Amino acid sequence: MNRRPSPPAALNPEVGNDVVAAMKKEIHRMENRLAELMRRQEKLIQEMEKSIYKRELITTKSQVGAAQGKGAVKGGAAAAKKQVSPPQREDRPDTPDTLNLKP
Repeated sequence: MNRRPSPPAALNPEVGNDVVAAMKKEIHRMENRLAELMRRQEKLIQEMEKSIYKRELITTKSQVGAAQGKGAVKGGAAAAKKQVSPPQREDRPDTPDTLNLKP
């Protein structure tokens, strides 16, 4: 009658599965939230770049208008747009590709 004792709960692979599943769900939620925040951040950056471009355009237009009174620069708004180039995108190190995040 040598009976082996039952294995301890630590060796049972089914113990703790509910905790692991809950943690996986939470990690998934956090990854989704991170992706949403990064999209929102990119949108805000684009809006800021657009507003900066508009401000530069307004400033240049006013400078051209002042210069036209003196006869130095001609062309009005077209000349102002040529003087101010659209904002150039630079590679940002905080994109999901460079952070090595799994989708």
